[in-house]
Amino acid sequence: MKLEDLSVLYAEDEIKIQETITEVLELYVDNVICAKDGEEALDLYNTYKPNILLLDICMPKIDGLKVLKKIREKDLLTPVIIMTAHTEQEYLLDAVELYITKYLIKPFNKNDLINALDECLNVLYKKQENKIKLNKKIEFNLLDNTIIKDEKKIQLNKKEVRLYAHQAHPRSNKLATRIEKCALLFADRLIKHTRASP
Repeated sequence: MKLEDLSVLYAEDEIKIQETITEVLELYVDNVICAKDGEEALDLYNTYKPNILLLDICMPKIDGLKVLKKIREKDLLTPVIIMTAHTEQEYLLDAVELYITKYLIKPFNKNDLINALDECLNVLYKKQENKIKLNKKIEFNLLDNTIIKDEKKIQLNKKEVRLYAHQAHPRSNKLATRIEKCALLFADRLIKHTRASP
């Protein structure tokens, strides 16, 4: 996986800034999907499921943090770069709670953007293997947040996905322990589900 294989959803309401950053992005990634406000960003995210999100905080209709909060209800793994002219700690703290990969303060230069994209690529490398074996018969699919047992899929609810993401977040380095915890957390629900199924 390389940057030039990836798609980026870029949400920015200031047209001149959007045009400039889009030109830079197009040099490095395969596809840049542009949104002019938060509402359009959500629609485009749901349509295209991009590899990376690049979101401005201050946008009309829905701000960037609210967009990300909505996305994080279903997707805790897509890497995100937040851009803002604000340096207030409140914005940063809110952004960190939403599992951002990088926080860029405007104005930033091309190298800052490329470094942020590289960090996103590193996150994607870590999740490239989309199935984690919990044991010989049970897998967790990172792409659609399902448990797979004997080729049957069980969709996890939002609480279970958040719990899993917290346990398996790429910044943690105790993979075996995380997988064991996840297996224990989901085993009870999986057993109930398989007993209920004919």
